[in-house]
Amino acid sequence: LMLLLLTGMETDLKLVKKSRAAAIVIALCGIAFPFACGFLLGQFGPAIPFGGASGRLVPSLFLGTALSISSIKIVAMVVREMNFMRRNLGQVIVATAIMEDTCGWVIIAITFGIAGAGSGGGTQSASWLGLAETVGGVALFLLFCFTAGRWLVFSTIRWVNDNFRSDFPV
Repeated sequence: LMLLLLTGMETDLKLVKKSRAAAIVIALCGIAFPFACGFLLGQFGPAIPFGGASGRLVPSLFLGTALSISSIKIVAMVVREMNFMRRNLGQVIVATAIMEDTCGWVIIAITFGIAGAGSGGGTQSASWLGLAETVGGVALFLLFCFTAGRWLVFSTIRWVNDNFRSDFPV
């Protein structure tokens, strides 16, 4: 957690904004290609690991999701150890990893929603309702994180700075 906090604090947002087009394209490709490969393997691969020919959607989604998630913690550690944090390339790598991780967690939340809606044994409309609830919940969570959550984090950091003294900068 502290490594991620330190990496976030060392991220130069001006540089990330300047190179956001490249970071977005890299992140989308870094998610889409592995997800597609995993999903297609689940759909058209051997039937035995996936419980037969029927009901392959959820296992295929999980396989695609597992292949598309990168670990921001490992990426941040490697970038820091290589002393790339203050270089343009390091900032793009970290920004890309942050976007990939965020999208990966959104995908896994939706996949869990599909798996939970499909296991109820209900009708097709009930599974669409469950999927809509999951997607809506994820959207509300992201909306909170990017609005009130940002304010809450900044307020907490400001409070810690005002109330605690340390020899080291926050």
